[in-house]
Amino acid sequence: MKNYIIGFIAVAALVVGVIGVSKQPVVKQGSQGEQGVKGNDGYTPVKGVDYFDGKDGARGERGASGAIGMPGKLGAVSGPDHYFQEFFHDGLVDGGGIRATSTVNSAETLLATDLNKAKVIAYTLNVQNATLTLPATSTLSSFIQLAGESRTIFIRNASTTAKTLTIAGGTGMNLLVASTTNAMPGNTSGSNSARLEFTRRADKDIDVTMDIYLK
Repeated sequence: MKNYIIGFIAVAALVVGVIGVSKQPVVKQGSQGEQGVKGNDGYTPVKGVDYFDGKDGARGERGASGAIGMPGKLGAVSGPDHYFQEFFHDGLVDGGGIRATSTVNSAETLLATDLNKAKVIAYTLNVQNATLTLPATSTLSSFIQLAGESRTIFIRNASTTAKTLTIAGGTGMNLLVASTTNAMPGNTSGSNSARLEFTRRADKDIDVTMDIYLK
C-alpha cells in the first residue's frame, strides 16, 4: 500500500511538472524603438519547477522621416485681380520699364498711354524750358479705376543741360508738391526726377503727391 501511495505521488508530481512547463506563456510588450514601430513581444516568466526570465522584446526599427510640411497659408488666383492680403517676406521687385520721349514745344500734355506703358518717363527737352501737364482724370480710367487705388510713376528730366521741366496737374487732379517748387532743372547726367503717386478719390478726381529729387 505504501508503494502505491509513493507511486501515485510521483505520477502526480510528474503531471504537475509537465503541465507547468508546457503552459502557454503570457505575452508582454517589448521596448519601443526610437521613432519606430513597437518591439516584438517578449515572454513573462512561467511558474513551473524552476523560475526563469522571459525573453526581452526586440528593438523596433527606426521610423521613416516625415514628409516636408506645406506652408500654413496657401492661396491661388487666376488673372490679374487679387482679393486678399498678401505678404512678401523676401521682398518685392516692382517693374514697369522706361519710356523715353521728347518735345520741341514749351507746353506739352502727357498722354494716358504714357502713364500706362512705363514706370519711368524719361523726358528730354529740345527747347530751353517746358511745362508738362498731366493727363485729365477722365482719360485715366484704365490707369486707376476704383476709389483708393494708387500707382507710382517717375518723371525724369533727361536733358543734360540746364533746361527746366515743370510739372502741372491735369483737369480733375489735385497736385500736392512736397517741396516749394514743381520744376526740375536738367543736369549733366539727366537724372533729376519727380516721384508722383496717383490716388483715385471717391469723387473720381485724383490726388497726385509729388516729390522732386535733384542732384
